[in-house]
Amino acid sequence: SPTGADRVAELDLLRGLAGLLMVFNHVGYVALSPQAAVNGAAGAVVFLGSMAPVLFFFATGFGGGLAARPGAWRSLADKVLLLMLADQFLGWSLGRPLGLDFFGFIAVSMIATRLVLAASRPVAAAAAGILAVLLLRYGLGKTWDAALDGYGFLRWGIGVTPHDAVSYPAAPWLVYPLLGAGLGVLYRRHAGRITMNAWIGLAAVSIACTASAGVLAWHGGSFHRWGSVAAAFFALSVAVLLSLAALSVALTRASPSVAAALSLGGVASFAVVPLHYAMVRSGAFGAHDGIAFYLAVAGLIAALSFVLSNAFERAAAALSRSPHRSRLIVAALV
Repeated sequence: SPTGADRVAELDLLRGLAGLLMVFNHVGYVALSPQAAVNGAAGAVVFLGSMAPVLFFFATGFGGGLAARPGAWRSLADKVLLLMLADQFLGWSLGRPLGLDFFGFIAVSMIATRLVLAASRPVAAAAAGILAVLLLRYGLGKTWDAALDGYGFLRWGIGVTPHDAVSYPAAPWLVYPLLGAGLGVLYRRHAGRITMNAWIGLAAVSIACTASAGVLAWHGGSFHRWGSVAAAFFALSVAVLLSLAALSVALTRASPSVAAALSLGGVASFAVVPLHYAMVRSGAFGAHDGIAFYLAVAGLIAALSFVLSNAFERAAAALSRSPHRSRLIVAALV
């Protein structure tokens, strides 16, 4: 029965799969030529890697839903502050003075999850939030967007108009943590048991979303993700998310040792982001058209990132138990 969200094996594996997708996506744009990164088998791997934020945001909500009781608001505020600061550090490395990127939206996801869990019926609240977000982005969004000037909170909430400094608008990205929160609560209530009807339901939704993405693509829809999310990408992302979530459950139970090797804890899944960026942006390799070179480089960076991230998590745990942790934290920050 899940007791601590950071150490639920299925969740750790889902985080690990998200980390793998992230590395293979980012490496693809530096280890492949621009043409190879969007075409053929290599392009397909790079595209699949673009689903990484979907898994990370879902895992944020799922981890919150697994908790026996919602965390304290003070603890949430501390995490949000640290994530927002980390987000700006990554932005400064690209010359962007202010923005909302991956870590920032993790913070937004944590706030949305906490609000849902504070409701008397969190699953219903999550479902209502998902419907509202989808209606904003793919229903009323375009009509409302036309009446707005500039890029402010409302435009961020609608998610139709992209902005250079905002990678993740609220709509539709909030769907993923809300879905995670709702399913996390159900998973906890059923002590990790999934009935055959639930498996059939997950498969049916995955098939329906894949078919919807195909129909949209057939009628000229795009799989554009950046800034504003095309409907075809969103539909396909839900199918990929549910499929990999099911894989996480199945692999954890069928082969725990393999699952453990591919897993990332909560702190490690934070550390893997800057660590893999440091290697990807090092310029240590040039761009090639061959998929073998790309897969080899991505595999190497993924392995090193996972080893270092897990070591970082162990070091952080040791630091939290140190009697001199205050002085060590100050020194580390400096």
